Amino acid sequence: MTTLTTTDAFFVAYQEQAGVLMHFGAEIEIAGPIERASVEAAVAQVLARWPDLGRTLERGFGGLRWSGRPACVLHETTDGTDIERARNTAIDPFVEAPFGVLWVRRGTDRHTFALRCHHAVADGQLFFAILRELLAAIAAATPVAISPEVTVPHPLGLGQLWKDARIGPSLRHARRLSREARADRSARVVLGDVAPGPISISDHRLDDRARRELFDRASAERVRPPWLVAAAWLQALRAWNVQHGSDQALFSIEVPVSLRRGAHAMASTGNHLTVLTLFADARLSLGDLARALWRDYADGVRRREHLAIPLLAHPVRFLPWPVFRRVAVTSTSTGFATTHFTWLAHEPDIRATVSERSTGVLQLSDQRLYTPVCLRMGVALCVLGWPDELQLAITHRLSGLSADDAGALGALLVAHLR
Repeated sequence: MTTLTTTDAFFVAYQEQAGVLMHFGAEIEIAGPIERASVEAAVAQVLARWPDLGRTLERGFGGLRWSGRPACVLHETTDGTDIERARNTAIDPFVEAPFGVLWVRRGTDRHTFALRCHHAVADGQLFFAILRELLAAIAAATPVAISPEVTVPHPLGLGQLWKDARIGPSLRHARRLSREARADRSARVVLGDVAPGPISISDHRLDDRARRELFDRASAERVRPPWLVAAAWLQALRAWNVQHGSDQALFSIEVPVSLRRGAHAMASTGNHLTVLTLFADARLSLGDLARALWRDYADGVRRREHLAIPLLAHPVRFLPWPVFRRVAVTSTSTGFATTHFTWLAHEPDIRATVSERSTGVLQLSDQRLYTPVCLRMGVALCVLGWPDELQLAITHRLSGLSADDAGALGALLVAHLR
């Protein structure tokens, strides 16, 4: 049995309290013949490596725990509408596995695999590691040896936090976050409504030439490419707001800090990450804004500010579940920033892996992805860094932005990047 950290349990509580979806998803298009035995073996391989993906939650002294034997997580259909239904149906981890694979057969040689995974059992980095392993196993001409489950110290366990965090700076940082949450100084994205509801994906691509131009510009601006994209995202959000009557200049952005390190970085389920909330004036030039975000991020990590909330919130996980839900879900903990930004690099290229493992029989032809979206944000950006393109995936709640609105926002992002 695996006990959830306070961070993991928070995502369960937030879904229950706010009514928003708290799962990641990827919808993968594959061309070529696939046998059910190959898919079943691949799913079994994933569950053997990460058994918590197939378990359910139970309440107990000391918090929530993943327990039981791995359940069936594979579902097969020929109905394409099941994809959107799965995307917009909440996962209740108390009664069903937090991970699911929906296999949509569109014909002999056309398939969609819709994967979804609750945030309580995996962070985004691990989710895409799971995705890579599953697809590589499906494509393999011969079975791949199952990697054994490895136990590693959890970076958000009390012992590790006590060693890595700094109590004085943590207290000061927590007080500052609380003040910012109450003051609500940073801009809000102009939305139709701030309410739970279905999500959709607005997908935009920078081709290889545009990607190389972006990387060259980042080099000239003396900043890494992800920060240039984060800056362009804030500028695009401000341009959207200005078009809709809001000229506020101060924006804030939540960015993840990965705590996965070493040879066994992807060995354990749960969230091995924290977040930092960065503030900046979106009227700055793209380069200046990117460098300001990077400096604040680097300074925050150096001061161990990303460990402040996990350290101070650690005792909360021992509370009875009904009390935990009320205590854990506060204005400070529920995404008071303007938006959320994630950059994920696909290394190695899973498209090449699928082709090579299947000796060219299978081809990964397209992919869509989505992330959880905090209630007040209404919109989030995730960037997939492929070797030959950048995929800019905007997840938005339809109660806040229509598909056309999100498309216009994506066009503003691409324009600012170019």
